[in-house]
Amino acid sequence: MTVTGCPKLKVEPCLPLSLQQLDMTSVSAQLLESLGRCEGYSSLFSFSHLKKFNLENVTGFRYGLGSGCRCNFLQHMTTLEALKIDNFHALTELPESLGSLHSLQKLTIDSCDMSSLPKSVGHLTSLQSLRMSNCSAIHELPKCLGELCSLQQLTIWSCNSLSSLPQSMGHLTSLQKLWIEGCPALHQLPEC
Repeated sequence: MTVTGCPKLKVEPCLPLSLQQLDMTSVSAQLLESLGRCEGYSSLFSFSHLKKFNLENVTGFRYGLGSGCRCNFLQHMTTLEALKIDNFHALTELPESLGSLHSLQKLTIDSCDMSSLPKSVGHLTSLQSLRMSNCSAIHELPKCLGELCSLQQLTIWSCNSLSSLPQSMGHLTSLQKLWIEGCPALHQLPEC
């Protein structure tokens, strides 16, 4: 299912249980928040079958996706394998419930104003690819990054404020590709 270029759409979508992929581009915060208020057939549990969720260019949003927010729907996406959050500058945090997405294999965060990743990211034991780009507010990555035992690819691109990487990255025994580019504040790599 793809919802694109509907910034005024505020209806609560009726999503079938068979839905595998949801792409939301150029939508309003009201639509995103409605995902957390759906009842009955379109309840949050209909998201429990999603494999891929792309969220891009959400307007009118002023909070993180954390516990204080009305859109805490990520915790119900238990079979999610790929999550992409792109061009979502108002996003200031991801919820700790992100760590409960045990099937997540690919996480892409692009052009968001988060200052850090949640510590629960270390619980993503199936994560194979982590890409962070244009996240100018991130100063450091959490120490728990080293707990990502399945991580094969780590891409950090244009994170201008990132000044250090955690020493725990030496524990990434499955890492095959590390790409760091355009991080002018980064002054050293972790020691082995």
